[in-house]
Amino acid sequence: MSIVQTLKKKIVRKETGKEEAPSSASATPGHMNEADRIGESVQEKKGQATAVLRKPRVTEKTAELGIERIYTFDVDPKASKHEVRLAVEKMYGVNAVSVRTITVHRKKRTRGKLEGWKKGYKKALVKIKEGQTIEISS
Repeated sequence: MSIVQTLKKKIVRKETGKEEAPSSASATPGHMNEADRIGESVQEKKGQATAVLRKPRVTEKTAELGIERIYTFDVDPKASKHEVRLAVEKMYGVNAVSVRTITVHRKKRTRGKLEGWKKGYKKALVKIKEGQTIEISS
């Protein structure tokens, strides 16, 4: 639990005058299996698949990959492959066969005398089960 969340709880308790019992999840974090931790990390991101999947990447190359049932998404830079798999399955109702991720690092750009940085991002290539498709509007 972060410091900000702890302080928010203290403020809420002072305003309402009620004491809250400590949650069992925070009392024994070491006794969770991997699926529980991954499920918790998805719930921490407000339980929404849109917190992991930012947007589908639509280019000529990704359109050609769509024929092979491979779809490309911009994802949260901190998202793991398993979180991306769960998000795609939840959002689009398909079964992901494999997930590959690529981190594109930021790059220095100049325009005349001005120097700046082009943002970095993370993208994921998700292959889905045969016979399934994802409808992506451009």
